[in-house]
Amino acid sequence: MKTTKIFTAIILIFAVVYFLTGCGKKQDEVKDDKQKTEMKHEEHTMTDTSKTVKEGAYFCPMHPTVQSNEPGKCPICKMDLITKKGHNEEMMKKHEDLETKQAGNNNLIHFEIKLSTLKSWECESTIKKAMKQTPGVVQYFVDILDSRVHALIDKNVTTKKDVEKVIADLGYDANDTKANPDAAANRPPECK
Repeated sequence: MKTTKIFTAIILIFAVVYFLTGCGKKQDEVKDDKQKTEMKHEEHTMTDTSKTVKEGAYFCPMHPTVQSNEPGKCPICKMDLITKKGHNEEMMKKHEDLETKQAGNNNLIHFEIKLSTLKSWECESTIKKAMKQTPGVVQYFVDILDSRVHALIDKNVTTKKDVEKVIADLGYDANDTKANPDAAANRPPECK
């Protein structure tokens, strides 16, 4: 019994000494470890853009200007990057759907509108909302990567120029129709 008390006392003394001396490290070593931990934490929260490129094989569907030659995650929204090839195949199917819908209907006109660069899904969403509310727009889709709207309009209700003006009034260039400068200045920061 006496041996157990002595043994416990020795272990307790070693534990206190070990704790008070910084777990066996000098004070400077403890500070260095703390700084390294803080640096690792800062690095973890920083955005890694070292793998992004101007024209990559992958891009973020929410932020199309974020591109990479390798699969990965968007440094802005953390979404998985998708392949341009897959995106372009999807856009081609939508394009074919518009042409199929137009076939045989002489009142429908299919055309494309080249936009100012779309930098995020917020920009795309604004254009979609306007297109949905524009009389005579029968069907449309926005290609965020190519910054284009593909539209099918009823020529008895609207014209190409009218649709381009709707988009220009949102602050985006639309083919040869220049963006309304006041609207462009008031676009959300993500869309400038």
